[in-house]
Amino acid sequence: MIKILVMVLSRLIASSLLLMPIAGLANSPALPSEDSVYFELPVVLSATRLEQPMLDTPASITVIDREMIVASGAREIYELFRMVPGFQVGSDNGGVHTVTYHGLGDQFSRRMQVLVDGRSVYTPAVGLVEWSNFSVDLDDIERIEVVRGPNAASYGANAFLGVISIHTRHPTVEQGTQLKVIRGGNGIEHYRARYAGSAGPLSFRASIGHRADDGFDRRHDSKRSTLGNLRAEWLIGSTDRLEFQAGFNDGRRQDGFIGDPLQNPRAKADSTHFGMLRWQHVFQPEHELSLQAYYNYFDRKETYGSGFFIPTPSPVTQRRYDLELEHRFSPHKHWRVVWGGSARLDQVDAPLFLGVSRPRLQNHLYRLFSNVEWHLLPALNFNAGVMMENNDITGTDWSPRLALNYRIRPRVAIRASISKSVRTPSFFENNVDWKMPIAGGGGATALIFLGSDTLQPEKIIARELGLIASTANGVFRLELKAFRNSLSQVISTSGGAPFTFINKSSATVEGLEGQLQWRPTPQTRFILSQSNGRTTSDAANLVASTPSATTHLLGIFDLGNRYDASFSFTRVSQMEWLGEGNLVPSFRRVDLRLARRFGARGNEGQIALIVQNLMERHIDFRDQNRLGRTGFLQLELPL
Repeated sequence: MIKILVMVLSRLIASSLLLMPIAGLANSPALPSEDSVYFELPVVLSATRLEQPMLDTPASITVIDREMIVASGAREIYELFRMVPGFQVGSDNGGVHTVTYHGLGDQFSRRMQVLVDGRSVYTPAVGLVEWSNFSVDLDDIERIEVVRGPNAASYGANAFLGVISIHTRHPTVEQGTQLKVIRGGNGIEHYRARYAGSAGPLSFRASIGHRADDGFDRRHDSKRSTLGNLRAEWLIGSTDRLEFQAGFNDGRRQDGFIGDPLQNPRAKADSTHFGMLRWQHVFQPEHELSLQAYYNYFDRKETYGSGFFIPTPSPVTQRRYDLELEHRFSPHKHWRVVWGGSARLDQVDAPLFLGVSRPRLQNHLYRLFSNVEWHLLPALNFNAGVMMENNDITGTDWSPRLALNYRIRPRVAIRASISKSVRTPSFFENNVDWKMPIAGGGGATALIFLGSDTLQPEKIIARELGLIASTANGVFRLELKAFRNSLSQVISTSGGAPFTFINKSSATVEGLEGQLQWRPTPQTRFILSQSNGRTTSDAANLVASTPSATTHLLGIFDLGNRYDASFSFTRVSQMEWLGEGNLVPSFRRVDLRLARRFGARGNEGQIALIVQNLMERHIDFRDQNRLGRTGFLQLELPL
């Protein structure tokens, strides 16, 4: 551990960008108030469910704000996470994308909790995050808070490696009608219409769109989707707020490989929709109660098998019902508390994967959670949190966390934390019973996967030392952390067909990472993310899955005369994806964006040219996926 920390720290110190803010902090006189800077430290919610300045959070958090989202030139949400220290992004095909933290990832992204306005969107069958099936568009997002590290104390079992919390834009942010068109190479099409308005205490935003692309070269993986989204808010007096959200995404996707008897070329028809209702009552400042209920629905129809196997329909239907109560209050001027509970029902119908004798599986989940923030001294802050969960698969689990933050100066703080988190096995891991009929076999079947029905949850103990600092004028902001995460009971497959999932391995992931933001002028901004780490394990594939270094640099420029420009540079060292992924050699990537705003001030349109992956063609997730250069035009018209 010490050796790797020294190595990484030396690399960071060698960067003049890092030397500059450290020197500025060391020589800074008495610091002015928070109101005197133009580049504020963000206030975040995702670490503890309490609003906290980043100096007081018990976990490392990266904020992707609206300016970064636009400047990235990304077309889809999953692409944004290249900007997060230690994150890796890959695509099993043009419609299945994965996001992971320090490796340990396969095509399912099953160790990451993803929330959209507090609604969990991972699917219960395999724990997969269906990024292509979101009903939320990039233009709907105001900011994303990424908790880099386990956070089951706040959000439960699937917050195993981290939490991605997506916050959509309030309906009053942009009023009126907007049309957006994106066209480019590789069959890229994106059309969107949005209207936002208000009438007295009611405000709303509705959007509908279509997006498509042809996936990777020489792959059977194009996708077409139609999606819509509604968010409405009704203010009831000065103390109550009622919010309603709904959305859908219907699409057609291609998948599979020629000559593969199981993963044959095929079409998938996906249909998703959701509804969410949230009531919030404010008793007084620092005292509020909220009640949230939501429903997620997912349906997929596809056919498996060819050649050796008889083609077999594989319908999958998933439903989630969730009810959550949350109470925040301050019993004393030095104390803040949030506590609550939730009940959830997950249902999965998948007769091919789970066996025709038990076509529907259910999991009841009950939670109680709490976090206490205690300012022992003006400069010393203590956080203690815990989550208790009970589910039908693994029983009762506890996930505690303790953290101490000390402000060395008004804008410089150090943090020490330790936490324990778990990941509940998915239905597929624990209960799979997948048989395929053999062609010409007279009704005989081949057993592909068989679940043990006795899996235990994966476990992780995370230790972290962190530093966050900002110069008095807000020009620089620096965040560093050293981490050591110990994983046990890691779930993987055993032997050959029939494959069985078992609690097989343990691993230790350790390293140093950080992010530097530099705003030399109000018109220019740079965000540098760097992560260096390694995994040691009794499983060679877990060791190989962690890249030794990842780097991302985003530059944002206001060129004047209503021109904007940005670039992003990404470098990922060699890594090997788990599951169906392959070895990916070290690669570099450069994206460019140039935009021109036009029209009346306050109601501007925009045209932008985006070119992605200007550097070498490289492998993405698996050998067959070759990522080349792509360009597209983007036009936004206010009406």
